[in-house]
Amino acid sequence: MRPALLIVLLALALALAGCGGQHWQPWSAQAVVMQGIGTGLHVVDWGTTRDMVGRGYPDRMYEQNPILGKHPTMGEVDVYNVLTIMGAVVLTDYLPPSWRPWWLGGYIAVEGYCAHNNLSADGPGGRGALRIRF
Repeated sequence: MRPALLIVLLALALALAGCGGQHWQPWSAQAVVMQGIGTGLHVVDWGTTRDMVGRGYPDRMYEQNPILGKHPTMGEVDVYNVLTIMGAVVLTDYLPPSWRPWWLGGYIAVEGYCAHNNLSADGPGGRGALRIRF
């Protein structure tokens, strides 16, 4: 396992260990919808990355996430995405309600960019070569 991925996993485990629910405040309907959109885009990013890994990085494609490195394994991609999706939900839950729209707006922007980039990636067959694959 790559050292950077191991550090991310350890940091997430430590962060989750301190979650006892004492900071919980109800989610607004807006936060629920925004979290759903962000998670959906994250799953699209994950699925298209799995497609790239499964095809053996066709046509000079590579992963752009510096934590995963240019050619992560399928296992590394899966572990990273499961943990970061869980981490995003935990972070949203932990934040004060007034901060949630700002965090979730950033989450949607980043995951939207990643999903769009992967779905419009040039590969065998031209644009849109990557598919969502689980």
